[in-house]
Amino acid sequence: MTSRQTSAALRQGGVDGGRQSGARLSRFDAACHHVRCNLCGDLRLDIIAKQFDMAPSSFSHWFHGQAQRRGMPGGYKTFVIRARMERAEQLLSTTDLMVRDIATAVGFSSHQLLNQHFRSRHGATPSAWRRAQSILRR
Repeated sequence: MTSRQTSAALRQGGVDGGRQSGARLSRFDAACHHVRCNLCGDLRLDIIAKQFDMAPSSFSHWFHGQAQRRGMPGGYKTFVIRARMERAEQLLSTTDLMVRDIATAVGFSSHQLLNQHFRSRHGATPSAWRRAQSILRR
């Protein structure tokens, strides 16, 4: 799906998300899907809000409300960071990629920023977390 097709589908209420059943995603699920599929892309609030034909502040309020209804903490920015962290954790657990390369692959502007978020979330650096995970898997 091209960027233009994705934008049109988001405005119309959703995309199929690659589902074979043809079921459409809700607008909120489509927004989340877009973020998860474009982690290293431009996920600034103003860019995605434009894809929904909404002002950034309106999109932010809408996203926050939808997230709260689903029991998800925070708003759009929190969701983007959480999605990047989840993908980074997956890559740390399943690959031997360097932390710097993982940070780039998941859209962080630097490995220091990934380290900062990792310390906040896990109390450890990505490398230390990876070592601990490999010990737990043995």
